[in-house]
Amino acid sequence: MVTARNAVRLALALFLVGLVVGGLGGCRLTGSCQDGMTCGSGGYLPPTLPPDPEPCTKYCKVWVPPTYRPRPRVVQTSPGYTQWVDGCKMEARYQEVCVKPREERRICQPGKVSCEDAVVQVSPGGYTWKDAGGGCYRYCYEPPVYQWCNKVVSEEGIDYCTERPPEYEMKVWHERVPTCRQQYVPAEYDVCWEKEVFIPGHYEWQPVKECPSCDCPQEVPPRIPFRPQPCRAGVVQGCPTSN
Repeated sequence: MVTARNAVRLALALFLVGLVVGGLGGCRLTGSCQDGMTCGSGGYLPPTLPPDPEPCTKYCKVWVPPTYRPRPRVVQTSPGYTQWVDGCKMEARYQEVCVKPREERRICQPGKVSCEDAVVQVSPGGYTWKDAGGGCYRYCYEPPVYQWCNKVVSEEGIDYCTERPPEYEMKVWHERVPTCRQQYVPAEYDVCWEKEVFIPGHYEWQPVKECPSCDCPQEVPPRIPFRPQPCRAGVVQGCPTSN
């Protein structure tokens, strides 16, 4: 049973639906309109249309294939490795060589006896007491007494040896010595060219060249509808006001 309050609510809902339908101008509110598509006369316009189209020109969505460009890429053709390599090198050799041998010399001096005349002091001088007679003594200086005599000097013989140490020099020479060492062989690389997508494929709006001349209305000045009654002073009824 429909009450008066429910009837008022139903009438208000129908009125709002009528306003929405009338404001859309015949367009249906679907998911495509909510996704950003613009409503026009007879349907919805895709949002990807060209921004500056040519007037009276037909545009169609055409698939543009991707554009490629060559791109260099470094490829390893052979890896690096180590290998044993036989070779030789010059090594220095050192040796101490005697250039002057040791020298030894024996010195022998026989003993000898010599006789020389020499002055020998017989008695030393100095102050001493002497008898002065009558039971008196005198303390006076007596000079030393010297006498010439023969002095015999004997010297024993000497027998000894002397030596001079040997002299050495360092002799240096070089010899060739075989060797075996590890050698690293670096990796080898090469440049290969491959295709790279520069511009991916996409759809875009393009004018159709096969399109015949379209019937496009010429630009004419706008037509103002005739108003039979004259305008009164002030705001004309039914016309929008401008600020």
